Amino acid sequence: MDYPDALGGLLGQHGFNLFWIGAVTLICAPFVWRGSTNALFLAAIVGGLADLGYFLFMDLGGYVNFVPGTVMTLVSLSAILLSFYAYFSRRNVKETA
Repeated sequence: MDYPDALGGLLGQHGFNLFWIGAVTLICAPFVWRGSTNALFLAAIVGGLADLGYFLFMDLGGYVNFVPGTVMTLVSLSAILLSFYAYFSRRNVKETA
């Protein structure tokens, strides 16, 4: 099948975006592990917004199956929510001590 040349450019752009989003999140991971609040929020914002776009345009558009598409969106959302929960729980413990 012949695809338009623009499709190659579009797929290249998406691949590049996924690469830098993954790189930022991967670089943030050890800093999140060490308790860096800035890294936590950076990873959540970058990864979360990328996954939000996937959810809006792929999941809600009906272009993917529940497994693995929507399942990964739910995993990402739970990771972000649990990170924020851990951050705010830790912050409240420090304030009361």
